[in-house]
Amino acid sequence: MTLSNIIENLQQVLQEYQQILNQPEIREQTIQFYLAEHILLIDPCAKYVHSQVQLGAEYRADFIIETYDGLYKLVEIEKPTDKLYLKNGDPSSVLTHAEQQVLNWQRWIRQNIAYIRFESQLLMNDPEGLVIIGLRSQMSQDKIHRLEERNISRRGRIKVITFDDLALQLNQLIENIVEQVNRYSAQK
Repeated sequence: MTLSNIIENLQQVLQEYQQILNQPEIREQTIQFYLAEHILLIDPCAKYVHSQVQLGAEYRADFIIETYDGLYKLVEIEKPTDKLYLKNGDPSSVLTHAEQQVLNWQRWIRQNIAYIRFESQLLMNDPEGLVIIGLRSQMSQDKIHRLEERNISRRGRIKVITFDDLALQLNQLIENIVEQVNRYSAQK
């Protein structure tokens, strides 16, 4: 496969993903399946992305990302149609519930390190958390600022991003690859 084919494939993944996000009645399982098939959307630098990981009898993480340097992220996804904030600016119950799920998973892993390492073969200690919910394009500037502040206050524990943030991330990766190819071609 040539580099231009890889770029075309990435652009197609991005286009398909954006079409999925535009569906008015998108189900969480649909987006879960698509993300599992296209891990570059979740984390372009992921070494492995494990889908639907059972954490004992109590919990199941939507994804666990293992990075190249051996760190882990626990990922909870909601729906692109879910709102992050209410009209008055308070976090929605869906957002706070998703964050609490990740906090519960983090606590469970800290309390069951031997189990997770033996049963899941995941060598994690204290994983970060990631919640993917809603669409940034549907948020007011005030609510975007609230999300940024929320992420700053929880830095290193839980980060909240939107589904269109994943598209922006992949688009930036594609642009970076194209730019590097163009620079390399110009130097020849």
